[in-house]
Amino acid sequence: MELLEILAKPVSEAEPCGPFIDDVDDLESEFIALETACRGKEEKFLDEENAIDGESADWKTVASRAELLAEKTRDVRVLVIIAKSYLNTGGLEGFSLAVSALRQTLSGFWSHVHPVLDDVSDENPWRIMCLSELGGDEVVQELTHLNLVSSRLAGSFCLRDIRLAKGQVVPIDDGVEVPDQNIISAAFAESESHVIEADMRAVDSLLESLDAIEMLIRENESACSPPQWKSLKDCVLSIKQVYQEFASVLFAVDEAATGDESGESVQASSARVPVAALDSINSRADVIKALEKINEYYSKHEPSSPLPLLISRAKRLVSMDFMAILRDISPDGVSQAELLAGVTDDDE
Repeated sequence: MELLEILAKPVSEAEPCGPFIDDVDDLESEFIALETACRGKEEKFLDEENAIDGESADWKTVASRAELLAEKTRDVRVLVIIAKSYLNTGGLEGFSLAVSALRQTLSGFWSHVHPVLDDVSDENPWRIMCLSELGGDEVVQELTHLNLVSSRLAGSFCLRDIRLAKGQVVPIDDGVEVPDQNIISAAFAESESHVIEADMRAVDSLLESLDAIEMLIRENESACSPPQWKSLKDCVLSIKQVYQEFASVLFAVDEAATGDESGESVQASSARVPVAALDSINSRADVIKALEKINEYYSKHEPSSPLPLLISRAKRLVSMDFMAILRDISPDGVSQAELLAGVTDDDE
């Protein structure tokens, strides 16, 4: 059964949100084990020279345990753990689903959800503190390092990578490689549009759910301070801005592939931009010059195109011999080529 379906139904008629975890020994034991599983295993130092490596949390197991516990009790603490586990296992879509489930539970069972709000004069009740965990450093860090785009050729990039590329953050370590914005654009251009679109919808849904929960709190507990979600919402808004900026590259590529109603593609129309005539090509140096002119065209007229990546690689291959090129573009094929050519290690 899907999470939303599970949480939409009351646990029982007598107790719509089930018993409070702290009041039932078995539930309390389950919850303590769940919290322990979230922490993973810390590194243990046996002595000055020997240590046992730590292990990160097994978030799939955490999610399964939390879902089972959520069937027995509707507790914000458990639902926040579900959100963390879904973020780590399902990315933006998973996180958005879990926060939507939290919103649904609070909306449907506000008076009964644990921890209950039993002291109207308390400006910082337990439930609100539990909700603030959703916007804690752990979640924000995971969102910041979550891959927003993955490409076979250009690689994968997260929000931190993009901030580095834009100069919005400065690397602490001098050895950190700063990504190139053109390569990030190339990664988006090579991505599958339906994957990016799904993540964009997830971001919008996530922001909507967070706003709705804050509205619920204002409507039902006006004296309460809102959850501490500023860092979380700022991070999600930054992700939305990234998609709005870079996803246009992907959708432009899709339009070019399908063409407009007249049957003329965007690529064809952009090809009309005049390019200086090339001189005759009589040497490898001329080849490199020609490739540089092609790169210059794309830089000026189609800056979002991933082709400069391939052209730059081609420039590097120009001066290589056949076997060197083969080693560069297809290392697995070198041994077969050497076998066919009768080349041995001694020949090299």
